[in-house]
Amino acid sequence: MELQKTVIPNSCVPTAFAMAIDMPIVQMLAEIGHQGDAIVWPGLPDPTCRRGFHVQECIDICVAHGKWPVHIETCPASSPYSRLPNANEMYAIPMDYQRRVEKYLTDNICVIFGQKHAVAWNGMNVYDPQGKKYPLSKLDFNISDIYVFTPILI
Repeated sequence: MELQKTVIPNSCVPTAFAMAIDMPIVQMLAEIGHQGDAIVWPGLPDPTCRRGFHVQECIDICVAHGKWPVHIETCPASSPYSRLPNANEMYAIPMDYQRRVEKYLTDNICVIFGQKHAVAWNGMNVYDPQGKKYPLSKLDFNISDIYVFTPILI
């Protein structure tokens, strides 16, 4: 895995996925087909008003290149409703969350998501699209989701 830095604002998601599949970020952006800068919510402040990048756009590029990211929720929860009228109706699935995260990160290439940032992981170090490489202990956000790259046997 090669460390890459975002080439446009607010592009940590495609940059993290590009690092995970060893693709230059400029190629990832070209294949996605946009720069994420279109204003789609004009009533909101910048950069919140911008289109940005959806994780599914990155997943489609990964799959097109034979890389299969498997989505892991670090703290799964359930609800009896498909759309929640009240967040208090969530039921957190009891499990050892720390062990769950460690299991998926051990020896795997991953993209790690927090609330407002995404980074790549090579099994030993975080590759941050801000241009930094560091150990997991220096990660400054709670991990909400992990995309683990695994071979698919068909």
